[in-house]
Amino acid sequence: MSLLFLSNSKKFSSSSRLLIGNLSPDTTEIDIRQKFSEFGEIGVISISKVSENFIATVSFDFRQNAEKAKNATHKTLLKQRELSVRWAINDSIVWVGDLGPSVTDETLIRAFSQFGDVENAIVATDPKFPLSLGYGFVEFSQSSAAKKAVQAAHEQLFLISSSPKPVRVEIARQNNTQDGLHEYDIKGAIIGNGPRFASPNTLENDFACQWREVRDRHDYELSQLEEIHAREQYNLYIAQMELYKGEHDKLKRLESIFKTQKQQQLEQQQLQPQSQQLQLQPQQQ
Repeated sequence: MSLLFLSNSKKFSSSSRLLIGNLSPDTTEIDIRQKFSEFGEIGVISISKVSENFIATVSFDFRQNAEKAKNATHKTLLKQRELSVRWAINDSIVWVGDLGPSVTDETLIRAFSQFGDVENAIVATDPKFPLSLGYGFVEFSQSSAAKKAVQAAHEQLFLISSSPKPVRVEIARQNNTQDGLHEYDIKGAIIGNGPRFASPNTLENDFACQWREVRDRHDYELSQLEEIHAREQYNLYIAQMELYKGEHDKLKRLESIFKTQKQQQLEQQQLQPQSQQLQLQPQQQ
């Protein structure tokens, strides 16, 4: 599950934080600001000790600047220590799947604002055309809002367009880049109904339930197929190891026979001079 680069995020958003590792114990906030300030405006710096290691979380004004800092400072030195610079864990961004073709960045913002303050939202699009790939990301200002959105989408049928197909919502984990899909990219398309949870005893709810059943059945069958493949791979591995073991044992037996034959040849060679001497002794007498 790749995470899109939320390029239009608000200033000092949660997606613009870096985690700095392998710091010297005497590293101060001033040292870190001097090291990273050339890449952009720096907000909060938090230095902490984890086990015997010192780390720092650095908040940048915009993600573009944080990425520049990450690329430029990773494995560089600070107080004679090689820094490890990576993105800080961000559990305030959710992945949203099963999006209809009319869902835009703005649709996501309107749909997920009910769970908390949305800093940004983006729909994954085809690199060549402004066409949705069927999933996107929503960045909240707080992780609690992201968890609330995930829980609500799991417990209810969350619809955000005219389609009765409920969306899937999960916590996002990784990072990548995209531009998103805005409403002005699909002029003439029907944006559809607003975000809502399907009401019981309605036709829309019936279709939403069917969509979820199809999706759940797909997930179940896929997990069963993966289990079958895993079992087949394991059985193949065992058969292969048994074959290798048999060949190995056979090779060891051949080596043992070869050594025995070699030893017998050496013993015969040692006995030949002695037998020759015994044959010569009567002749000399």
